[in-house]
Amino acid sequence: MAFVPIKSRSRAKQLVSFEGIEFGERIWPTDFDALIEWRNKAWLVFEVKVYDKDVPYGQKLALERFVKDTHKAGKNAVAVVVEHTVLDANQDVTLADCTVREVFVSGENQWRPPNRVMTAQEFADTYISYIEKHG
Repeated sequence: MAFVPIKSRSRAKQLVSFEGIEFGERIWPTDFDALIEWRNKAWLVFEVKVYDKDVPYGQKLALERFVKDTHKAGKNAVAVVVEHTVLDANQDVTLADCTVREVFVSGENQWRPPNRVMTAQEFADTYISYIEKHG
């Protein structure tokens, strides 16, 4: 699989501020770090955190609702929280190498750890293989 290079590293590093776009008390935008649509069959959404940081409540709720709503629409989906140990913010974090911390799979309605220690790439490969067989 070919890697598509980032066209502008400076733009990729540019922060998108959510300042001023609020919807009432304590409701504001969130983001997901990676979203993959697999051949019109399933969605994988990744949230990447440094190893000792939790996913904020609202963001975790958004991940859960994305998975549940996608499932209601008739497609499979999984939210995956992965972690890394790159403490220098000037160094890149490679999603493929991050370790899976927990997953939320459509139809299960609960967060759970993976069945074994695995990277984000290993999880994605396993999930896509399952979708292709049982989809």
